[in-house]
Amino acid sequence: MSRLRETEWKGIKGWQWDDGPIFVGEEGRQYAVECGKAIQVVEEWGKYAELCQEQAVAKARLRELKALQNG
Repeated sequence: MSRLRETEWKGIKGWQWDDGPIFVGEEGRQYAVECGKAIQVVEEWGKYAELCQEQAVAKARLRELKALQNG
Protein backbone atom coordinates (compact mmCIF):
# COMPACT_ATOMS: atom_id res chain seq x y z
CA MET A 1 0.00 0.00 0.00
CA SER A 2 1.19 3.50 -0.67
CA ARG A 3 1.53 6.24 1.92
CA LEU A 4 -1.30 8.34 3.31
CA ARG A 5 -0.40 11.99 3.27
CA GLU A 6 -1.91 15.37 3.92
CA THR A 7 -2.37 17.44 0.79
CA GLU A 8 -4.26 20.43 -0.51
CA TRP A 9 -6.98 20.65 -3.12
CA LYS A 10 -7.96 24.13 -4.32
CA GLY A 11 -6.75 25.57 -1.04
CA ILE A 12 -8.66 23.03 1.07
CA LYS A 13 -6.86 20.59 3.35
CA GLY A 14 -7.26 17.00 2.24
CA TRP A 15 -5.84 13.51 2.50
CA GLN A 16 -4.73 11.10 -0.17
CA TRP A 17 -2.84 7.89 -0.75
CA ASP A 18 0.15 8.58 -3.02
CA ASP A 19 -1.73 8.61 -6.35
CA GLY A 20 -5.29 8.09 -5.15
CA PRO A 21 -8.27 10.39 -4.90
CA ILE A 22 -8.10 13.39 -2.57
CA PHE A 23 -10.63 13.44 0.26
CA VAL A 24 -11.29 16.91 1.69
CA GLY A 25 -13.16 18.33 4.63
CA GLU A 26 -13.30 17.45 8.30
CA GLU A 27 -13.76 13.76 7.60
CA GLY A 28 -11.30 13.63 4.72
CA ARG A 29 -8.70 11.61 6.58
CA GLN A 30 -11.24 9.02 7.72
CA TYR A 31 -12.61 8.69 4.18
CA ALA A 32 -9.08 8.24 2.83
CA VAL A 33 -8.40 5.53 5.41
CA GLU A 34 -11.64 3.74 4.50
CA CYS A 35 -10.76 4.00 0.81
CA GLY A 36 -7.34 2.48 1.54
CA LYS A 37 -8.98 -0.42 3.37
CA ALA A 38 -11.35 -1.02 0.46
CA ILE A 39 -8.49 -0.99 -2.03
CA GLN A 40 -6.61 -3.49 0.12
CA VAL A 41 -9.63 -5.82 0.17
CA VAL A 42 -9.94 -5.62 -3.61
CA GLU A 43 -6.25 -6.45 -3.99
CA GLU A 44 -6.64 -9.44 -1.67
CA TRP A 45 -9.62 -10.70 -3.71
CA GLY A 46 -7.51 -10.35 -6.87
CA LYS A 47 -4.79 -12.49 -5.30
CA TYR A 48 -7.42 -15.01 -4.24
CA ALA A 49 -8.74 -15.18 -7.81
CA GLU A 50 -5.22 -15.90 -9.08
CA LEU A 51 -4.84 -18.73 -6.55
CA CYS A 52 -8.16 -20.18 -7.70
CA GLN A 53 -6.94 -20.08 -11.29
CA GLU A 54 -3.71 -21.84 -10.36
CA GLN A 55 -5.68 -24.47 -8.47
CA ALA A 56 -7.97 -25.06 -11.46
CA VAL A 57 -4.96 -25.57 -13.75
CA ALA A 58 -3.34 -27.96 -11.27
CA LYS A 59 -6.54 -30.00 -10.93
CA ALA A 60 -6.90 -30.22 -14.72
CA ARG A 61 -3.31 -31.45 -15.03
CA LEU A 62 -3.91 -34.04 -12.31
CA ARG A 63 -6.98 -35.31 -14.16
CA GLU A 64 -4.94 -35.59 -17.35
CA LEU A 65 -2.18 -37.48 -15.57
CA LYS A 66 -4.65 -39.88 -13.96
CA ALA A 67 -6.26 -40.51 -17.35
CA LEU A 68 -2.85 -41.31 -18.84
CA GLN A 69 -2.02 -43.56 -15.92
CA ASN A 70 -5.33 -45.47 -16.24
CA GLY A 71 -5.35 -45.40 -20.02
